[in-house]
Amino acid sequence: MTDNSTKGMENRAEAVTTKASSGYPTPFRTLGIITASIFIAETVVMYLLSHLAPINETAEMFLDSFLLVLLLSPILYFFLLNPILMNRTERILLEQRLSPTDALTGLYSRQGFFTLAEHQLKIANRLKQGFFLLYARMANIKEVNIMLGREEGDHALIDIGNVLKEYFRGYDIVARIDKITFVVMQFRNPEEGVENMTARLQEKLEMHNTSGKHKYKLALNTTVVYYDPDLPCSIEDLLTEASKKL
Repeated sequence: MTDNSTKGMENRAEAVTTKASSGYPTPFRTLGIITASIFIAETVVMYLLSHLAPINETAEMFLDSFLLVLLLSPILYFFLLNPILMNRTERILLEQRLSPTDALTGLYSRQGFFTLAEHQLKIANRLKQGFFLLYARMANIKEVNIMLGREEGDHALIDIGNVLKEYFRGYDIVARIDKITFVVMQFRNPEEGVENMTARLQEKLEMHNTSGKHKYKLALNTTVVYYDPDLPCSIEDLLTEASKKL
C-alpha cells in the first residue's frame, strides 16, 4: 500500500472520529442536563409527597430518594447517556467502514480495495497495461446459515478468504467488498486467458470441500472481466460489468 493511500485513509478515519466525537455532550451541557433533571425530578417528587397522607420523616426521606432516582434515571438516559452510546456506536461503525481491512476475513475491505485499485488503475493507464478482475460471490450462504447457523456461515466466509489468499499471489489485490462478494485484481497478460485462473480456483475449493473438516461446502459463482487501458473506465463501472455477468 502506498504512503499516499495510507495517509488518505488515516485522514478520512480521523475526520470520521472528529465528526462522531462532536456529537458528545460538552461538560457545560452535561452539567446543565444534570441540574435541570434534578430540579424537574425534585419538583415532581415534592408535588407527589404533598398529595400523600402524612408519614414519618424516615419514610418520607426514603420515598423521596426512591422517587428521585426513579424519575432521574430515564431523564438522564434519554438526554445524556443515550446520545453518548449512539455516537459511540456510529463512530465504531464508520471506522469499520473506512478500515482498509475486513474484520472477518483479514482481506482488504471495500474501502481498502477501492483505495488500492484506483491507484493501480492510474498506473495501468499510464503504462498501458491491462488487468483482470475476478468477481466471486458465495453461492450457498443462505443454505449454510439456515441449516448450520450464521456462525458457521461466517466460518465459511473466512474459509473462502483463506482459499483466495492461498491461491492468489501476494501482490494481487484480494478483497471482500460486501457480505458474500469477493474480488481480486490481478495483472497478467490477456493472452494467458481466464479459464485457467477460474478452473484452478474451483479446484482449490473442491480440495477444501473434500477434506471433510467442515459440515458445509464452499461454492462460488465467479466471473472475470478484463480492463483495457485503451477503453478506460472506473473501478465502479468494472465491478458493475462483472456483477451483471453473474
